[in-house]
Amino acid sequence: MRILKIIGKIFFYLIMDVVWLISGLVQKDKNLWVFGSWFGSKFADNSKYLFLYVKKHQPKIRPVWLTRSSELLKKLREKGYEAYKTYSINGFLYSIKAGCIIMSVGLDDVNRFTTLRSKKVQLWHGTPLKKIGYDDGIFFSPVNPYWHIFFPFTKEEYDMAVATSPLSRDRLSSALRLPLDNIVITGYPRNDVLLNSTTIPDTLSDIKEQYHYRYLIFYLPTFRGQMGSEFDPFTNYGFDANKIEKSLEEINALLLIKSHPFNHIKDKGLLEKLYRSKRIKLISNSDFGGDIYPILRYTDILVTDYSSVYFDFLLLNRPIIFAPFDIERYVKRDREFYYNYNDVTPGPKAKDWDELLSYIKEAIYNPEKYESERKRICRMFNSYNDPNSSERVYKAIMEIIK
Repeated sequence: MRILKIIGKIFFYLIMDVVWLISGLVQKDKNLWVFGSWFGSKFADNSKYLFLYVKKHQPKIRPVWLTRSSELLKKLREKGYEAYKTYSINGFLYSIKAGCIIMSVGLDDVNRFTTLRSKKVQLWHGTPLKKIGYDDGIFFSPVNPYWHIFFPFTKEEYDMAVATSPLSRDRLSSALRLPLDNIVITGYPRNDVLLNSTTIPDTLSDIKEQYHYRYLIFYLPTFRGQMGSEFDPFTNYGFDANKIEKSLEEINALLLIKSHPFNHIKDKGLLEKLYRSKRIKLISNSDFGGDIYPILRYTDILVTDYSSVYFDFLLLNRPIIFAPFDIERYVKRDREFYYNYNDVTPGPKAKDWDELLSYIKEAIYNPEKYESERKRICRMFNSYNDPNSSERVYKAIMEIIK
């Protein structure tokens, strides 16, 4: 059976070789830009916000979104956006003609079989704290170079990437094997919504109406293991739903919890407790359209472990609490860090949920604590603190497609 799958894949790739070569012969339209994000599954991240900026402010550019999701396709079209299924006829045709292909994770965000001679722009999805790409010696497994020879579309190559600072540009250069000159310091388009949004999302309004809280605390643990693996940051670290509810009630706060899209909580009993809670809300990967950034704008305290989301949240200069419950195990089994963890994490470090609760109360009553550290780390990793990153990215792209 495995041999048949390999033969089938090779046969499919041989056909795609022809498509890829044809895409290189087609005249490109520099005003047609194709976007995608998270393997075609979500309308989110840096791709989304650059798409929205171009749609609103750059009428000479025709932005097209590709998705593998029929449900998402319907929603995008209802909003008046031009969108197609990634591997539909139109998905192929517009990808072949596109002068620019824009992604946030990799070529599988869009249609990797049609990118020859199009400018490929990697917006990425986070300032590197953990080692990624070619720098990751634990999980990263590059495609066999022989596949690149026979199937060149399997190689992840970009004409341009963006970074938030010189420090993060250096890391991306190493991780993506991309020359420094090809990485532009612009800031991330998704951070524009953190600094410029004035409209509370409908989903957040609904939550506030239901829970009646004053302070919003958002817990965002990072990815562990392989895609689809289980992760439980609760059971072994003193999580007591009743105790936490009581503490949150005392400070009139709501705790939002969202697992990483590639992980899931398997304990059904725990899930039931979380879903019944009046002060804890577990949100799924489909809530908020898979986009947490409009919610971060209205978050009072961020709780995370090793997620790079805190680099973005620093732009708001609000309290951050770190929960590296399993740091020794994580470094050995999941990812190494580019930096000394304590040197670049401006906030208290909780060893379990009891400590985390005490730090939450401290952050409510004394939000200025760690402020100088937050500002120092923010300057290191964010060269810009304004809502104009999308505009800078747009201008940088225009320079490479002249």
